[in-house]
Amino acid sequence: MSGSTISAHLPRPAVLAGFVAGYAVAVLLAEHTYGSVSVPSPFWLPDSVLLCALLLAPRSQWWVFAFAIWPVRIFVGAVPGTPVWFQFVSLANDTAKGLAAAWLLARFVRRPIHLKTLHELMLFLGIAAAAIPAASALIAAPARYLLGDPFWRAAQGWFLGNAVTQVVVTPMLVYWGRRDFRERVDVIEATCAACGLAGALIVGFLVDHSSAALMFMYLPIPFLVWVAVRLGPFGAANALALVAAVTMLAAVRGSTVFAGEPPAGTVLTIQLFLLVVGLSMLSLAIVVAEREALQAREATWNRRLIDAQEHERSRIASELHDDIGQQVALLLIEINQFAKGAEISERAREELRTLCKAGTRISSDLTGISHNLHPLVVDLVGFEAAVRGLCQRFTERRSLAVQLHCDGVPAEVPHAVSLCSYRLVQEALHNVVKHSSASRAGVELLAADGWLTVCVSDAGSGFDPAHAIGGGLGSGIARRQQRDHLAAVGKLQVRRHPDHVAQVFGLLDGHGGEPRKRHPVVASVDHRFEHRPEP
Repeated sequence: MSGSTISAHLPRPAVLAGFVAGYAVAVLLAEHTYGSVSVPSPFWLPDSVLLCALLLAPRSQWWVFAFAIWPVRIFVGAVPGTPVWFQFVSLANDTAKGLAAAWLLARFVRRPIHLKTLHELMLFLGIAAAAIPAASALIAAPARYLLGDPFWRAAQGWFLGNAVTQVVVTPMLVYWGRRDFRERVDVIEATCAACGLAGALIVGFLVDHSSAALMFMYLPIPFLVWVAVRLGPFGAANALALVAAVTMLAAVRGSTVFAGEPPAGTVLTIQLFLLVVGLSMLSLAIVVAEREALQAREATWNRRLIDAQEHERSRIASELHDDIGQQVALLLIEINQFAKGAEISERAREELRTLCKAGTRISSDLTGISHNLHPLVVDLVGFEAAVRGLCQRFTERRSLAVQLHCDGVPAEVPHAVSLCSYRLVQEALHNVVKHSSASRAGVELLAADGWLTVCVSDAGSGFDPAHAIGGGLGSGIARRQQRDHLAAVGKLQVRRHPDHVAQVFGLLDGHGGEPRKRHPVVASVDHRFEHRPEP
């Protein structure tokens, strides 16, 4: 067997040493912190360490971790009074349990476990926190029965101890093993959430209360919801581990809700509390993270769709301008030359001049269509200058006095944002000319905090916004709204004031719709929009 083949079946020494140290600490905490021969630990941490190592390692290395736990358990030892035969039964049960859970997860998930989707979480919980612990409890319960415990109570305690550790501890270890801590979060928000959660845990579990101690157990819940929604699965898993640690500390001290309670009752209280909180918060965090990931994926595909549309528009515009436009121009030149040189009647010559004028209008219309399909001016002179030129053309050619106000617009605006904004202004001004009977219009471009706000307003006859977007004024506004949604760069809103002032608002992400990490909801000063950036 070659050296490379041997190395493929053996983990790196540092990895193995870290696993052995972590497993030894887990055994010490589970065996000696809280529990005895008659009252087992509320959650069995070694199971979590072993399963996490198996999930993160190649299958060819599983045997190393399975055998490595035996000398650790024998060296650390069990609680005083534990029979040797029971130690070996428990150790064999734990080894088989870890290998079976890892094999079944690999069999059904068919990819490395990341716990990033609800489907993956449900498979993990069903196998590692339900089926395997249940089978393990039924196998181990006879051994506990021989020690004097009732069969079903022993099976219940064994099952809950295994299930709780898989719900509360294993996800945290998996996220750390997958290096999810590298994801960027708002440090200030994370610090505030951690401090609030720590304070709530201290008050709820470690500070003695003369009465209503049970109600104080619920103090951490709002902070756990905050962490789950805002900081994702990694933050939620670490928060749950902190809750488990403080709960165990409170049980050891016999404080608050655990004061005066028998050990068996304390264990059951801890297990049920952690199981309910862990399942709820972890599921909530993963659902929120999965939704944000789907939105980011949708935004990526929508941007690709818009890019493909723009490419096709550019090709058609080029064909119209460079091919058909040039052919029309050559035809007009030939008609002019024929009209000047041919010996024809004056009436025929006048008809040829009329045809030339009509051809000139057609050529001009072709140029306009080409420019509307793909406004090259945005790429050539920049966004602000392009909008300024557009307003100038409407003022000169459409008898509409357009006043432009710009504030803080950067020199370089992302292409998707600039194109959508330009077409928003273009469509809105066309609607002013066609429908409002107004002589003046205003265009505002305001940039602040990474957002570009576009506002087009007029003081014409006004309209019903629902009727307009539904198609009553044509499909232009509806197309712009759909386009802005597809581009994933902002939102559109149409409003009519009581004094007949019509306004079209566009709020666009100045980062071009690129996925950004969690930020507060952004809303304009008069609540025209509420928009959450892409995660």
